Formats: sequence, structure tokens, C-alpha cells
Amino acid sequence: MIKPSTLLGFGERNQPNPSWKVRYDSDGDKRGVPTQVFKSCFFVNDIKATVSATYHVSDVDKFQAYIRANQSIILEIEVTVKPQVGIQESYRYNVFHYSPNPSRREERQALETPTGVYCANRTSTLRVPSDIPDRVSSSSELLAPGRDMPAIVSAHALYDTEFQFTRFDAWFPDPDDRRSAIHFTEIHDFAVGLRYRYDNARHQCTVRNITRREGDTVVSEDDTNLLQMGSPEHLFLLDDMDYHYTGEKPCRDRVFCHVWIGEKTEPNNVVEHREWYWSSTINGEPIVRSIPMKLVTKRYQNGLLNNTVEISNTRK
Repeated sequence: MIKPSTLLGFGERNQPNPSWKVRYDSDGDKRGVPTQVFKSCFFVNDIKATVSATYHVSDVDKFQAYIRANQSIILEIEVTVKPQVGIQESYRYNVFHYSPNPSRREERQALETPTGVYCANRTSTLRVPSDIPDRVSSSSELLAPGRDMPAIVSAHALYDTEFQFTRFDAWFPDPDDRRSAIHFTEIHDFAVGLRYRYDNARHQCTVRNITRREGDTVVSEDDTNLLQMGSPEHLFLLDDMDYHYTGEKPCRDRVFCHVWIGEKTEPNNVVEHREWYWSSTINGEPIVRSIPMKLVTKRYQNGLLNNTVEISNTRK
């Protein structure tokens, strides 16, 4: 396939191609937009092929849309490539957004890895956040798939690694009555190794030992029988896999985020995939201290997706 820059008048080294010319052919209509149709035929030296292209461009006298006055946008390009050796091929570009003069951010994003794509063994150009405070609170919404309908779990958490203390409040749909919610509060006191859970509806409290299954728990390096509270990086799932930086992506209304992607292999041919979104700019203004905005976790077994969970942080 011919790269788009070649069809827009540039050569193999992205320099202006003097042999690229276009001529007006007719008026037309594409997706309800009045257009002018132009045609071009030129030779591409690096692949030794003749290219015939038809451009459907918005008519500046009849359609203005979101661009400045007297500017048009390309809606569709029909391409036929006839190499000196080989088979002639034809295809079509449907253009949904065209920026004649892209901004610095748009130019940078054009070279970034697409959203959700993990590339093994790549060199990460930005390390994952490591300046998380010892005392952090967060509010989040978790979207988890369900048999009948997705479940939304609201949660508030407080982590204090200095005093070895965590608290979780969670609200989630009652499986017996979707119109009501279950609310529980859980406290992990690592100073004494106990976990307290309070059922706010039944006003019952249970006390158990802290186990390895808790998300805030790690095994001591000095004694494998000793459990202790994890670091701030562990609490935010940043220390158990290698993350690769993939650039800035839009993550909220008027908010852009730095995005890191990681994967790790688990037993039974299971692969866990994570995408971490940390704020970078709001309304175009850089953030002094980045905060976590969203975490997407996907689990694959034998190459097939079987679980997706998205956590949106509303406050940190």
C-alpha cells in the first residue's frame, strides 16, 4: 500500500515530489458533504510503480465545518497502483479527520504506539511514576463484567505506609437485589497483622488474620513467613511487571494522560495486560504532579480475551 504522504505529494524521504500534480475532474458528494473531485497520476521511484489517485475534497464554497475559512478537507482517496513487475492493486482511503497543519502534539502522536498495543522488548522512554506519597487516598469507580449486566463498584481507599495501615470502603450491587447496594468497610492493621471487616447494613464486624491474598500485602524478603504492607508502588500495581511508555492519549474530557502498558504471563497460558493512565495536561496546561486517572486490566487465556476490568480514579 502507498503511504498517505506519497498520495499528498511527498517522495520516499518525505520531500516534495515534483512529479505529483493534480487536476480538477468534477463536482461530487461524499457522505452528504459537497465535494470537488481531483485526479492525479504519477510514478513512485522507490517501488517502481505508477499510481493513479482520485481525491474527493470538500467544496470550500459549499461546506466549511470545523476548519478555517477557505480550507478544505480530504474525505476519500481512491488509489490504483500498477507496478512494473507484479499485480495491479486498487484500494480506498476513507478519511474521517484531516489536519492540514497538525499541532506539535498531533505530530508526536502520529509516531506513537496505538492505544492498547503492547510491544515486547521495546525501550521505554519514560519511567512509571515512583514519587507516590507514603499517605494516599483515592476514590474510584470499577467497571467489572457480569453474566447479566456489568457491575459498577464504587470504592474509597486510604493507604498509610508510614503507620502500616489501610482502609477500604466499597459499594457494589446486591446480587439478590440489583436496586440496592452492599457497603462494607475493611481495615488492615499491619502493626498487629489483623484484618477487620464491617458490614454497614448488618452492623457486623469480623476479625481475621491478614493473608497473602490481600492486594496490599507482600512477603518479607527476610522471612517468607512474615507478611507486611507493600510499598506505594505495589499498592498501585506498578512493581510486578515491566511497563513500557506509549505516549500521551486523551483520557478524560479536556485531559491528556501519559500511558504505560505492561504484560505478564501466568500459569495455564494466562496473560495479564494492563494500561495505566496518569494525567499529563488539563486544558492544555501541564500538570505539576501527575495523578492516576484510569487503569485497564485485561486477561487472556490461550490468546482469547476472557476478562476486562476498568478502574477510573476520581481523586488521589
